[in-house]
Amino acid sequence: MTVYFILWKSLNLKNQSKLSKEEVLATIKESVSLARNYCDDVEWSAFDAPRSEPDFLCKSIETAIKGGATTVSIPDSLGLASPEEFSQLLQMIFNRVPNINEVVVSVHCHDDLGMAVDNSLIALSCGVRQIECAINGLGARKGNADFSKVVMEVLKQENYQLEVNTSLMSKAAKLIFQITGIGDRRVLF
Repeated sequence: MTVYFILWKSLNLKNQSKLSKEEVLATIKESVSLARNYCDDVEWSAFDAPRSEPDFLCKSIETAIKGGATTVSIPDSLGLASPEEFSQLLQMIFNRVPNINEVVVSVHCHDDLGMAVDNSLIALSCGVRQIECAINGLGARKGNADFSKVVMEVLKQENYQLEVNTSLMSKAAKLIFQITGIGDRRVLF
């Protein structure tokens, strides 16, 4: 069993949270530690990471890892980051969080500006080992990184390994389109 813990109060405290930085860090530590009492796999997500204050973001990630997180997700929650900005953010995290190599680092990119797939792929070159994506790009607002597009681009690169049955991707995309109406009909049929 995996527990996913997302700090919904944005790490961009100035606009979102009534808690002090110390209270947020204590909440991260307590929540992740509690989750670890019930399962071995805990994913913590730094909501709104690109707009967060860098020092506090790094401290929050470090605290989540010390609390027992096994995966740390760095989302572009609002889909506003360019690939260059997202790459710089990830490089900063990998360079400044001392215990970052103890976890799987993941990304979760929204497609509000059409950059979700590009941001997900650039993240691999920064050291990310997990991309959270969705069939047909399903997700809030303009959606998330499209699973098929991410898979096909990763497969073009020789230095990554995927365990995906690509023959089922089209079937899954068609089914999701039939249920939701979301997807590119021209590609699916």
